[in-house]
Amino acid sequence: MGKQRVIVLLGVLCFLISGVGSALPAGVTVYTVKPAANVPSYLYFQGTIEPLHLQRVLSPIAGIVSRAPNFNYGDKVSKGQYLFSLKPSDQQNSYRSALLGYLRAKSSYSQAMAKYSGQALLYHNKILARNDFLQVKNNLSDQKLALDEALFDLKAILEKISNNSQVEQHLLQSLSSLSLNDQHVYDALNRSFDEVKINAPSSGVALLPPKQGADSDSEALQADSVVKLEQVLLAVGDFSGLKVGVDVSEVSINKLRLGQTAEVTGPAFPGISLPGNVATISYQAKSGGYTGSLPVFPISITVPSLTSAQQKLIHAGMTAQVKISINNGTQIQVPIAAVSTQQGQATVQKIVDGKLVSTPVVTGNTSLTLVTIVKGLAAGDKIALPH
Repeated sequence: MGKQRVIVLLGVLCFLISGVGSALPAGVTVYTVKPAANVPSYLYFQGTIEPLHLQRVLSPIAGIVSRAPNFNYGDKVSKGQYLFSLKPSDQQNSYRSALLGYLRAKSSYSQAMAKYSGQALLYHNKILARNDFLQVKNNLSDQKLALDEALFDLKAILEKISNNSQVEQHLLQSLSSLSLNDQHVYDALNRSFDEVKINAPSSGVALLPPKQGADSDSEALQADSVVKLEQVLLAVGDFSGLKVGVDVSEVSINKLRLGQTAEVTGPAFPGISLPGNVATISYQAKSGGYTGSLPVFPISITVPSLTSAQQKLIHAGMTAQVKISINNGTQIQVPIAAVSTQQGQATVQKIVDGKLVSTPVVTGNTSLTLVTIVKGLAAGDKIALPH
Protein backbone atom coordinates (compact mmCIF):
# COMPACT_ATOMS: atom_id res chain seq x y z
CA MET A 1 0.00 0.00 0.00
CA GLY A 2 2.88 2.41 0.84
CA LYS A 3 4.43 1.92 -2.56
CA GLN A 4 1.11 2.53 -4.27
CA ARG A 5 0.67 5.87 -2.40
CA VAL A 6 4.16 6.94 -3.48
CA ILE A 7 3.35 6.14 -7.09
CA VAL A 8 0.09 8.12 -6.92
CA LEU A 9 1.83 11.10 -5.35
CA LEU A 10 4.52 11.00 -8.02
CA GLY A 11 1.80 10.93 -10.71
CA VAL A 12 0.05 13.97 -9.22
CA LEU A 13 3.37 15.82 -9.02
CA CYS A 14 4.11 15.06 -12.68
CA PHE A 15 0.64 16.31 -13.64
CA LEU A 16 1.18 19.58 -11.76
CA ILE A 17 4.57 20.03 -13.38
CA SER A 18 3.07 19.42 -16.85
CA GLY A 19 0.65 22.31 -16.27
CA VAL A 20 3.59 24.66 -16.06
CA GLY A 21 5.53 23.26 -18.99
CA SER A 22 6.30 19.95 -20.59
CA ALA A 23 9.47 18.75 -22.19
CA LEU A 24 9.79 19.43 -25.90
CA PRO A 25 8.85 16.22 -27.73
CA ALA A 26 11.38 14.85 -30.17
CA GLY A 27 10.87 15.92 -33.76
CA VAL A 28 8.48 18.80 -32.94
CA THR A 29 8.27 21.54 -35.60
CA VAL A 30 9.45 24.88 -34.21
CA TYR A 31 8.12 28.11 -35.70
CA THR A 32 9.76 31.46 -34.94
CA VAL A 33 7.25 34.33 -34.77
CA LYS A 34 8.07 36.91 -37.42
CA PRO A 35 8.03 40.69 -36.84
CA ALA A 36 4.74 42.49 -37.33
CA ALA A 37 4.05 43.33 -40.96
CA ASN A 38 1.43 45.24 -42.90
CA VAL A 39 -1.33 42.72 -43.56
CA PRO A 40 -4.22 43.93 -45.76
CA SER A 41 -7.64 42.35 -45.73
CA TYR A 42 -10.37 42.65 -48.31
CA LEU A 43 -14.08 43.34 -48.61
CA TYR A 44 -15.98 41.92 -51.56
CA PHE A 45 -19.10 43.34 -53.22
CA GLN A 46 -21.13 43.01 -56.39
CA GLY A 47 -22.64 45.83 -58.39
CA THR A 48 -23.56 47.08 -61.85
CA ILE A 49 -21.30 48.96 -64.25
CA GLU A 50 -22.26 52.56 -64.98
CA PRO A 51 -20.55 55.27 -67.05
CA LEU A 52 -17.93 57.40 -65.36
CA HIS A 53 -20.01 60.52 -66.02
CA LEU A 54 -23.64 60.86 -67.05
CA GLN A 55 -25.04 63.93 -68.80
CA ARG A 56 -28.81 64.19 -68.89
CA VAL A 57 -30.50 65.77 -71.92
CA LEU A 58 -33.55 67.80 -70.87
CA SER A 59 -36.43 68.83 -73.09
CA PRO A 60 -36.33 72.63 -73.58
CA ILE A 61 -40.06 72.70 -74.38
CA ALA A 62 -43.29 70.78 -73.97
CA GLY A 63 -44.27 69.04 -77.20
CA ILE A 64 -44.04 65.78 -79.14
CA VAL A 65 -41.28 63.93 -80.97
CA SER A 66 -41.93 64.81 -84.61
CA ARG A 67 -40.24 61.78 -86.20
CA ALA A 68 -38.30 58.64 -85.35
CA PRO A 69 -35.09 59.46 -83.42
CA ASN A 70 -31.85 59.47 -85.38
CA PHE A 71 -30.15 57.07 -82.94
CA ASN A 72 -30.66 53.86 -81.01
CA TYR A 73 -30.27 53.62 -77.27
CA GLY A 74 -26.91 52.01 -76.60
CA ASP A 75 -25.32 53.60 -79.70
CA LYS A 76 -22.24 55.77 -79.48
CA VAL A 77 -22.97 59.40 -80.38
CA SER A 78 -20.68 62.32 -81.08
CA LYS A 79 -20.89 65.79 -79.61
CA GLY A 80 -23.22 67.94 -81.72
CA GLN A 81 -24.78 64.95 -83.50
CA TYR A 82 -28.44 65.44 -84.42
CA LEU A 83 -30.60 63.09 -82.34
CA PHE A 84 -34.27 64.00 -82.93
CA SER A 85 -36.68 66.91 -83.25
CA LEU A 86 -39.50 68.16 -81.06
CA LYS A 87 -42.63 69.84 -82.32
CA PRO A 88 -43.52 72.49 -79.75
CA SER A 89 -47.08 72.44 -78.49
CA ASP A 90 -47.39 75.93 -77.02
CA GLN A 91 -44.42 77.86 -78.35
CA GLN A 92 -46.47 80.33 -80.37
CA ASN A 93 -48.49 81.58 -77.42
CA SER A 94 -45.44 81.70 -75.17
CA TYR A 95 -43.45 83.66 -77.73
CA ARG A 96 -46.24 86.13 -78.44
CA SER A 97 -46.88 86.71 -74.75
CA ALA A 98 -43.19 87.30 -74.08
CA LEU A 99 -42.80 89.64 -77.05
CA LEU A 100 -45.90 91.67 -76.22
CA GLY A 101 -44.82 91.84 -72.59
CA TYR A 102 -41.48 93.24 -73.65
CA LEU A 103 -42.97 95.81 -76.02
CA ARG A 104 -45.46 96.99 -73.40
CA ALA A 105 -42.68 97.29 -70.83
CA LYS A 106 -40.61 99.22 -73.36
CA SER A 107 -43.50 101.60 -74.06
CA SER A 108 -44.08 102.18 -70.34
CA TYR A 109 -40.38 102.82 -69.82
CA SER A 110 -40.29 105.32 -72.70
CA GLN A 111 -43.25 107.22 -71.21
CA ALA A 112 -41.64 107.20 -67.77
CA MET A 113 -38.38 108.49 -69.25
CA ALA A 114 -40.15 111.34 -71.04
CA LYS A 115 -41.99 112.31 -67.87
CA TYR A 116 -38.79 112.14 -65.84
CA SER A 117 -36.96 114.46 -68.24
CA GLY A 118 -39.68 117.11 -67.91
CA GLN A 119 -40.00 116.78 -64.15
CA ALA A 120 -36.22 116.95 -63.72
CA LEU A 121 -36.19 120.32 -65.51
CA LEU A 122 -38.93 121.64 -63.22
CA TYR A 123 -37.17 120.34 -60.12
CA HIS A 124 -33.83 121.94 -61.04
CA ASN A 125 -35.64 125.24 -61.59
CA LYS A 126 -37.17 124.83 -58.12
CA ILE A 127 -40.70 124.66 -59.51
CA LEU A 128 -41.34 121.02 -58.49
CA ALA A 129 -41.16 119.78 -54.92
CA ARG A 130 -38.40 117.32 -54.06
CA ASN A 131 -40.78 114.54 -52.94
CA ASP A 132 -42.74 114.76 -56.20
CA PHE A 133 -39.53 114.53 -58.19
CA LEU A 134 -38.30 111.52 -56.21
CA GLN A 135 -41.61 109.76 -56.87
CA VAL A 136 -41.15 110.23 -60.61
CA LYS A 137 -37.55 109.07 -60.39
CA ASN A 138 -38.52 105.90 -58.48
CA ASN A 139 -41.22 105.16 -61.05
CA LEU A 140 -38.60 105.35 -63.80
CA SER A 141 -36.41 102.85 -61.93
CA ASP A 142 -39.38 100.49 -61.56
CA GLN A 143 -40.16 100.67 -65.26
CA LYS A 144 -36.52 100.01 -66.16
CA LEU A 145 -36.53 96.92 -63.96
CA ALA A 146 -39.76 95.69 -65.56
CA LEU A 147 -38.22 96.20 -69.01
CA ASP A 148 -35.11 94.19 -68.09
CA GLU A 149 -37.24 91.34 -66.72
CA ALA A 150 -39.42 91.28 -69.86
CA LEU A 151 -36.33 91.17 -72.10
CA PHE A 152 -34.90 88.31 -70.02
CA ASP A 153 -38.15 86.33 -70.37
CA LEU A 154 -38.21 86.89 -74.14
CA LYS A 155 -34.60 85.76 -74.54
CA ALA A 156 -35.31 82.64 -72.50
CA ILE A 157 -38.28 81.73 -74.71
CA LEU A 158 -36.30 82.30 -77.90
CA GLU A 159 -33.40 80.15 -76.69
CA LYS A 160 -35.78 77.26 -76.01
CA ILE A 161 -37.81 77.25 -79.20
CA SER A 162 -35.54 78.65 -81.90
CA ASN A 163 -32.93 76.86 -83.99
CA ASN A 164 -31.42 79.97 -85.59
CA SER A 165 -29.54 81.98 -82.99
CA GLN A 166 -28.40 84.58 -85.55
CA VAL A 167 -31.98 85.38 -86.59
CA GLU A 168 -33.09 85.70 -82.98
CA GLN A 169 -30.11 87.85 -82.09
CA HIS A 170 -31.02 90.19 -84.96
CA LEU A 171 -34.61 90.32 -83.69
CA LEU A 172 -33.48 91.23 -80.17
CA GLN A 173 -31.19 93.94 -81.49
CA SER A 174 -33.97 95.47 -83.60
CA LEU A 175 -36.46 95.50 -80.72
CA SER A 176 -34.91 98.66 -79.32
CA SER A 177 -36.20 100.61 -82.34
CA LEU A 178 -39.62 98.99 -82.47
CA SER A 179 -42.85 100.38 -81.04
CA LEU A 180 -46.26 98.79 -80.60
CA ASN A 181 -47.49 100.43 -83.80
CA ASP A 182 -44.55 99.38 -85.95
CA GLN A 183 -45.29 96.97 -88.84
CA HIS A 184 -42.24 94.93 -87.91
CA VAL A 185 -43.91 94.12 -84.61
CA TYR A 186 -46.77 92.39 -86.39
CA ASP A 187 -44.31 90.49 -88.55
CA ALA A 188 -42.49 89.34 -85.44
CA LEU A 189 -45.73 88.36 -83.71
CA ASN A 190 -46.88 86.30 -86.68
CA ARG A 191 -43.66 84.43 -87.27
CA SER A 192 -43.74 80.64 -86.92
CA PHE A 193 -41.10 78.38 -85.50
CA ASP A 194 -39.58 75.27 -86.92
CA GLU A 195 -39.18 72.08 -84.99
CA VAL A 196 -36.70 72.21 -82.15
CA LYS A 197 -33.67 70.07 -82.91
CA ILE A 198 -31.98 68.17 -80.10
CA ASN A 199 -28.26 67.49 -80.54
CA ALA A 200 -25.90 65.42 -78.43
CA PRO A 201 -24.32 67.66 -75.76
CA SER A 202 -21.20 65.48 -75.58
CA SER A 203 -19.69 62.32 -77.02
CA GLY A 204 -20.54 59.02 -75.37
CA VAL A 205 -23.16 56.29 -75.31
CA ALA A 206 -26.86 57.18 -75.63
CA LEU A 207 -28.63 55.60 -72.68
CA LEU A 208 -32.21 55.33 -71.53
CA PRO A 209 -33.11 58.14 -69.13
CA PRO A 210 -32.58 57.23 -65.47
CA LYS A 211 -35.68 56.25 -63.52
CA GLN A 212 -37.32 59.12 -61.69
CA GLY A 213 -38.59 56.91 -58.87
CA ALA A 214 -38.73 53.36 -57.60
CA ASP A 215 -41.98 52.63 -59.46
CA SER A 216 -41.24 54.51 -62.67
CA ASP A 217 -39.94 53.02 -65.89
CA SER A 218 -37.36 54.38 -68.30
CA GLU A 219 -39.12 54.89 -71.63
CA ALA A 220 -37.44 55.05 -75.02
CA LEU A 221 -38.45 57.97 -77.22
CA GLN A 222 -40.18 57.26 -80.50
CA ALA A 223 -42.19 59.20 -83.05
CA ASP A 224 -45.16 61.04 -81.48
CA SER A 225 -43.90 60.55 -77.93
CA VAL A 226 -45.24 63.32 -75.70
CA VAL A 227 -42.61 65.11 -73.64
CA LYS A 228 -42.91 67.63 -70.84
CA LEU A 229 -40.86 70.72 -70.22
CA GLU A 230 -37.45 69.76 -68.74
CA GLN A 231 -38.22 66.05 -68.99
CA VAL A 232 -35.12 63.85 -69.18
CA LEU A 233 -35.11 62.60 -72.77
CA LEU A 234 -31.95 60.50 -72.63
CA ALA A 235 -28.56 60.42 -70.99
CA VAL A 236 -25.14 60.43 -72.62
CA GLY A 237 -22.70 58.22 -70.74
CA ASP A 238 -18.94 58.78 -70.71
CA PHE A 239 -17.18 55.41 -70.85
CA SER A 240 -13.63 56.71 -70.89
CA GLY A 241 -13.80 55.21 -67.39
CA LEU A 242 -16.52 53.56 -65.35
CA LYS A 243 -18.30 53.62 -62.02
CA VAL A 244 -19.74 50.82 -59.89
CA GLY A 245 -22.28 51.45 -57.16
CA VAL A 246 -22.58 48.94 -54.32
CA ASP A 247 -24.36 48.73 -50.97
CA VAL A 248 -22.31 48.21 -47.80
CA SER A 249 -23.78 46.93 -44.54
CA GLU A 250 -23.45 48.86 -41.30
CA VAL A 251 -20.98 46.23 -40.09
CA SER A 252 -18.44 47.16 -42.79
CA ILE A 253 -19.14 50.79 -43.66
CA ASN A 254 -16.76 52.25 -41.04
CA LYS A 255 -13.90 50.21 -42.49
CA LEU A 256 -14.04 52.25 -45.68
CA ARG A 257 -12.34 55.54 -46.47
CA LEU A 258 -12.37 57.77 -49.55
CA GLY A 259 -9.53 56.91 -51.90
CA GLN A 260 -9.09 53.30 -50.76
CA THR A 261 -7.81 51.12 -53.56
CA ALA A 262 -10.23 48.75 -55.24
CA GLU A 263 -10.15 46.16 -57.98
CA VAL A 264 -13.03 45.70 -60.43
CA THR A 265 -13.53 42.47 -62.36
CA GLY A 266 -16.48 40.91 -64.18
CA PRO A 267 -17.63 37.65 -65.73
CA ALA A 268 -18.19 39.40 -69.07
CA PHE A 269 -14.53 40.47 -69.33
CA PRO A 270 -12.50 37.60 -67.80
CA GLY A 271 -8.81 38.11 -67.22
CA ILE A 272 -9.18 41.89 -66.94
CA SER A 273 -8.58 43.55 -63.57
CA LEU A 274 -9.37 47.26 -63.43
CA PRO A 275 -7.70 49.41 -60.74
CA GLY A 276 -9.99 51.92 -59.08
CA ASN A 277 -10.73 53.62 -55.78
CA VAL A 278 -13.58 54.45 -53.43
CA ALA A 279 -15.04 57.73 -54.75
CA THR A 280 -18.12 58.37 -52.59
CA ILE A 281 -19.44 57.09 -49.26
CA SER A 282 -22.97 57.85 -48.09
CA TYR A 283 -23.46 58.68 -44.44
CA GLN A 284 -27.18 57.99 -44.62
CA ALA A 285 -28.59 54.47 -44.69
CA LYS A 286 -30.40 53.48 -47.84
CA SER A 287 -32.67 50.87 -46.26
CA GLY A 288 -33.06 48.66 -43.23
CA GLY A 289 -34.14 49.96 -39.85
CA TYR A 290 -37.17 48.02 -38.64
CA THR A 291 -37.61 45.92 -41.77
CA GLY A 292 -35.63 43.04 -40.32
CA SER A 293 -32.50 43.58 -42.42
CA LEU A 294 -29.32 45.47 -41.67
CA PRO A 295 -29.14 49.05 -42.93
CA VAL A 296 -26.98 49.47 -46.02
CA PHE A 297 -25.03 52.49 -47.21
CA PRO A 298 -24.43 53.20 -50.92
CA ILE A 299 -20.87 53.83 -52.04
CA SER A 300 -19.34 54.21 -55.49
CA ILE A 301 -16.06 52.94 -56.90
CA THR A 302 -14.55 54.64 -59.94
CA VAL A 303 -12.12 53.36 -62.53
CA PRO A 304 -10.72 56.61 -63.96
CA SER A 305 -9.69 55.31 -67.37
CA LEU A 306 -10.31 52.44 -69.78
CA THR A 307 -8.26 51.52 -72.82
CA SER A 308 -9.90 51.46 -76.24
CA ALA A 309 -9.88 47.66 -76.16
CA GLN A 310 -11.53 47.63 -72.74
CA GLN A 311 -14.21 50.09 -73.85
CA LYS A 312 -15.21 47.66 -76.60
CA LEU A 313 -15.69 44.84 -74.07
CA ILE A 314 -17.28 46.65 -71.14
CA HIS A 315 -20.83 47.98 -71.40
CA ALA A 316 -23.38 49.69 -69.17
CA GLY A 317 -25.37 47.30 -67.03
CA MET A 318 -22.78 44.51 -66.86
CA THR A 319 -22.21 42.76 -63.55
CA ALA A 320 -19.04 43.71 -61.70
CA GLN A 321 -17.24 42.27 -58.69
CA VAL A 322 -15.42 44.75 -56.47
CA LYS A 323 -12.56 43.94 -54.09
CA ILE A 324 -11.62 46.77 -51.71
CA SER A 325 -8.31 46.64 -49.82
CA ILE A 326 -8.51 47.38 -46.08
CA ASN A 327 -5.28 48.50 -44.39
CA ASN A 328 -5.21 46.91 -40.93
CA GLY A 329 -1.78 48.24 -39.95
CA THR A 330 1.12 46.04 -38.85
CA GLN A 331 0.17 42.70 -37.34
CA ILE A 332 1.76 39.49 -36.12
CA GLN A 333 0.60 36.38 -37.92
CA VAL A 334 1.29 32.71 -37.29
CA PRO A 335 0.22 29.51 -39.07
CA ILE A 336 -3.40 28.77 -38.26
CA ALA A 337 -2.45 25.22 -37.21
CA ALA A 338 -0.49 26.65 -34.26
CA VAL A 339 -3.66 27.92 -32.54
CA SER A 340 -6.02 25.65 -30.67
CA THR A 341 -9.02 26.37 -28.46
CA GLN A 342 -9.32 25.17 -24.90
CA GLN A 343 -12.58 25.93 -23.10
CA GLY A 344 -13.24 28.89 -25.38
CA GLN A 345 -9.73 30.32 -25.01
CA ALA A 346 -7.36 30.46 -27.99
CA THR A 347 -3.90 29.14 -27.05
CA VAL A 348 -0.54 28.33 -28.62
CA GLN A 349 2.22 26.03 -27.40
CA LYS A 350 5.03 28.45 -26.66
CA ILE A 351 8.56 27.06 -26.26
CA VAL A 352 10.16 28.40 -23.09
CA ASP A 353 13.51 27.02 -21.90
CA GLY A 354 13.07 23.99 -24.12
CA LYS A 355 9.61 23.21 -22.78
CA LEU A 356 6.07 23.63 -24.15
CA VAL A 357 3.98 26.17 -22.26
CA SER A 358 0.29 26.55 -23.11
CA THR A 359 -0.06 30.32 -23.67
CA PRO A 360 -3.38 32.14 -24.11
CA VAL A 361 -3.58 34.54 -27.08
CA VAL A 362 -6.09 36.97 -28.57
CA THR A 363 -6.69 36.34 -32.27
CA GLY A 364 -7.87 38.60 -35.09
CA ASN A 365 -8.54 38.08 -38.78
CA THR A 366 -7.78 34.70 -40.29
CA SER A 367 -7.02 33.47 -43.77
CA LEU A 368 -6.79 29.94 -45.13
CA THR A 369 -3.29 29.50 -43.70
CA LEU A 370 -2.57 32.33 -41.22
CA VAL A 371 -4.19 33.86 -38.16
CA THR A 372 -3.52 37.30 -36.69
CA ILE A 373 -2.31 37.40 -33.08
CA VAL A 374 -3.51 40.60 -31.45
CA LYS A 375 -2.08 39.81 -27.99
CA GLY A 376 0.03 37.08 -26.42
CA LEU A 377 3.05 36.74 -28.73
CA ALA A 378 5.99 38.88 -29.75
CA ALA A 379 8.43 38.77 -32.63
CA GLY A 380 11.13 36.16 -31.98
CA ASP A 381 8.94 33.93 -29.79
CA LYS A 382 9.11 30.24 -30.68
CA ILE A 383 5.99 28.12 -30.86
CA ALA A 384 5.35 24.50 -31.67
CA LEU A 385 3.38 23.37 -34.68
CA PRO A 386 1.48 20.10 -34.44
CA HIS A 387 2.43 17.28 -36.78
